[in-house]
Amino acid sequence: MDALGMNGRPVASGEMLARVPRAGRARPAAAAGYAQRALSFARTVGDRMQEAWALQYAAIAHSHLDDPAAAMVAADTAADMFEQAGDIDAGCQTWTVRGHIARRLGDPVEAPANYRRVPVEDPASGMNPAIAES
Repeated sequence: MDALGMNGRPVASGEMLARVPRAGRARPAAAAGYAQRALSFARTVGDRMQEAWALQYAAIAHSHLDDPAAAMVAADTAADMFEQAGDIDAGCQTWTVRGHIARRLGDPVEAPANYRRVPVEDPASGMNPAIAES
C-alpha cells in the first residue's frame, strides 16, 4: 500500500471510486486524482472491473479538465474492458460518456455514433428509451 501513497492504510479501490463522483465537475482535478489512485490500486490487486470503472471515471474527469484526448483514451479502454467482461450495463454507460466527450469536442459524426451504440432495447443494458433520450 505504501507504494500507492496510502501509508499502509488498507484502502479498497472502491473507496477511491466512491470519491470520484462527489468531486465531479466542481473539482475535476480531485476527481482525476481519485480515479488515478483507484486505477493504481485496482491494477495492483488485479481487479479488472474496478480498473474499468476507474478508467470510466478518469474519462469523465479528463473531460471536465478539457483534456478530451485523455478522456477518450480512458473511455475507449474502459469500454473494451467492460465488453470483454460481458458487462453490458457498464458498457452502455461508457458509450454514453464517449458520446458526451465527442459532443463537447463538437464532433457531429462521432457523438451520435457513440450514442447509437447503446443497446436501448436490450434488457441487460439497464437502458431504456427514456434514459437514452436524457
